[in-house]
Formats: sequence, structure tokens, C-alpha cells
Amino acid sequence: MELCDRVAALAEELQRSNLDAVFFGTGAELRYLTGIHTGICERFKGVFVLSDARMFGITPPIYYEEFRAQLPQECPLYIWEDATWFYPVVRDLLRTYRLEGKRLGINGDVLGVDALEMQREAPLELVSARGILDFLRVRKSPEEVSLLRKALEITEKALEAALERVVPGITEGELRRFLLGYFEEAGAEGPSFDPNVSRGTHTATPHYFGTSGVVKPGDVLRFDIGCRYKGYCADLGRTFVVGSPEEEAREIYRVVRQAQEAAQEAVKPGVSAHKVDKAAREVIEKAGFGNYFNHRLGHGLGMAIHEAPDVKPGNAETLEEGMVFTVEPSILLPGRFCVHLENTVAVTSGGCEVLNAREPEPELPSL
Repeated sequence: MELCDRVAALAEELQRSNLDAVFFGTGAELRYLTGIHTGICERFKGVFVLSDARMFGITPPIYYEEFRAQLPQECPLYIWEDATWFYPVVRDLLRTYRLEGKRLGINGDVLGVDALEMQREAPLELVSARGILDFLRVRKSPEEVSLLRKALEITEKALEAALERVVPGITEGELRRFLLGYFEEAGAEGPSFDPNVSRGTHTATPHYFGTSGVVKPGDVLRFDIGCRYKGYCADLGRTFVVGSPEEEAREIYRVVRQAQEAAQEAVKPGVSAHKVDKAAREVIEKAGFGNYFNHRLGHGLGMAIHEAPDVKPGNAETLEEGMVFTVEPSILLPGRFCVHLENTVAVTSGGCEVLNAREPEPELPSL
């Protein structure tokens, strides 16, 4: 879908939502809509889209080239200077485009302080526009699926190469740095999120980003990693053991893998996201570990690492062909260890296609 088509569809969505305009800060939604991709910084920048399909951008000079290269030439682009910050320019623009007193949607990438300061410059009714593009982004095109598959391919190969380096005495940080270097050398933009490489009790911290842990014989070793390729994110979770595993870890691994398989079998168009989550959760509960599966089963994946749909209890949203999301059950024993397995799947007309090339082993793999 071309930019003009996306903007036209968005304008219709704004009218349905009774919004006069929406402001996109820089992030995944703006990149999806326009192609604009800039680094994170404190400077105010983004694009306004009005309900009549007009649009204009605003940026400090240091990001002018990135904005101008992606926006159509007929799209106005306004610059603010450090000496006055963005306040006077925004004040004039809100007046020029007759947005004073109107309903302005704010997307999820706009800093809260920036939204408040815009409202200070002109009377505005600020409205959350979180997920305003979900109606376009939630169903992936074949081209998008291909990019997601490529990101997963790089991630899986990076993991395979890292596993060859696992020996007692290697640190979490050494493995983490190897993965980041592999991503770059393989043509990825970088990691899609801060990678989790954890050993032993560290695996029981769901979002662990330490680097000092030293791998020891008998350790459970967890990887939750992904790269970003041409804007699209991979997310892969695997669990191993260094040396011979204890029977408890073997049993828990089997349960988690069975839960993942049950969820994937439940995926098909027309099924609710809740039902897919339930399929995995029932397996874990039946095995007696229900209290140790304390998160949603999965999340959408695309230009953002977390996007629609949420595969979780209570979400009645029905799956549609083209949706892509993770299936990642886990059992986490606090203070001890965690087994976490994560695949990425696409909803097809016939059910479910796993996009990563290799599924987890049926038994806990030993390194």
C-alpha cells in the first residue's frame, strides 16, 4: 500500500473516530506510514495528519533531511530552532491549520510532556490515539511476512553460532556481544529489543539484561533475542541446559513445549485470541504449574516488537488471515529458573504457519 493510500485510509479512520487530526511522534507507526526513521532523542518531531487527508511535518534542522526524503514534496515540512524550541512554531501551525479547540489524537510514540506543552500553546482536546494504525498494520502483506521471516532467519543463525561458543566459564555478556555483532554483520539494522541472555537463577528474571553471569555446568540457559531487518522485528525464545539436566527441568520443558504446540494447533481464522491463550494455559495448569505462567501467551510482531494482536485472556478479538504474533508460553519458578519457548506464527487460510525455520526440540536440549 502506497503512502497516499495509507493516509487516505487513516483520514477515514479519523472521521469515524471523531478526531480532527492525529500527531505521530517518531517510532514504528510513523515509519510504517511514511518511511521516516530517526533515532530516539528529546527533540520534538513528527507528522500531523488531518481528517481531510492533509498532512505536514515538524522537525528541528538536524532531522530535516530524513523527513524531507520520505515525505512527498507537496507535504509541508516546518522547522523549529533550538533558540526558541518548538513552542512558537507549533502555536502558529495549530492556528494555521485551524486545530485550536479541536480533537487531536496523540499516538503512543509522543512524549507525554510534549503533548502537554502543545496543549499549553493552544486550546486542544487531546485524545489517546494509541494503536490508531492497527486496522492497517494488524494484517501483514506477503512482502511484510517475507521481511519478518528474514529477520527470524538471521536471528536463528545467530543463535546457532552463539551456541557453538557456550562452554563453562563464558559470560552472559560475551554471548550477548557476539549476538549483537552477528546481527550487524548479517545485514540487520541491529537488535529489535535489548537481548536477554541469562543463566541459572537469572533466567527467572523475565526481562533480564545483565551481563556478568558466568555459565556453569548444570545451568539452565535462556535466550530471548531478535534482530530488526529493514524495519521488521524478530523475536525468538529458546531454553537449553549446560551439561546434564535435572529431571524437574526436563519435565517443565516438556510441559512448555506441549503448551506451545497446543496453542499453535488452535490458531485459525475466526478463533478468538483468548481461545489460543487458553489452549496453552490449560496444558500448563493441568500439569500443576498454572501459577508459574504469569504473562500473556503472545503479542503481534511487525515494525514494532509489541503490536496487535494481544494473545491473552479476555481478548475476544478474532484472528484473521495475515495476522502475525508470537506464541511464547513459559514456566517461571521464582529464584530458581525459567523455561521459555517462543515461536512466531502467521495466521493462514488453513490455520497456522510457523515463520521461524526451526521449532524447539521436544526434549530439553543439552549443550
